[in-house]
Amino acid sequence: MIRIFRSTDQLEAIEFADTDAVTIQQIIKFTGKGVTLDYDADGSDRVGIKKDAKSVVLANLGQFIYKTSSNELGVCDYEYLASSC
Repeated sequence: MIRIFRSTDQLEAIEFADTDAVTIQQIIKFTGKGVTLDYDADGSDRVGIKKDAKSVVLANLGQFIYKTSSNELGVCDYEYLASSC
């Protein structure tokens, strides 16, 4: 399930809820960036979002990818979003 949060400082977020193609496409559309789907050393799913030429933002399953009003990308948990809104 995709959830979008808006706070007074225009923080928007989308949940990396599953590895379904629809979810991945929604993350691509939300970020406007290319993504990779890979697995952590323990076998858990994670998504990598190309932030710029030298850095990637990594989100584990269940985390949220957010962007600020200035289009800066980051990753956080639900608790952070709930306390920010």
